[in-house]
Amino acid sequence: MSLTTAYRQVALAQALDTRPDEFGEALASGAMNVEQAQAIVSALAPLRKKVAESIIDRAAVVLAGQASALDPSELRKAGRDVLQKVAPDVAEEIERARIDDG
Repeated sequence: MSLTTAYRQVALAQALDTRPDEFGEALASGAMNVEQAQAIVSALAPLRKKVAESIIDRAAVVLAGQASALDPSELRKAGRDVLQKVAPDVAEEIERARIDDG
């Protein structure tokens, strides 16, 4: 097993342990596959330093709900914009800070 694969599996295991039940249930029921779940975890990872865990939880549930229609690549892209859906005020704050920092 490669180091990258191991890292993804550990990150997914942590997400399954800490994210809302709906995230794990989507994986267990087959509504999303492992690659999709890993894509969601990867897409949300950069947000951990910027937003509250409760917002990341909502984002994970929203993205898991979209998994039946999106492949892993599309889920990663959707992850970039998910804050606009679950916490638009926070998304605006982050964007404003990014612009101010140049």
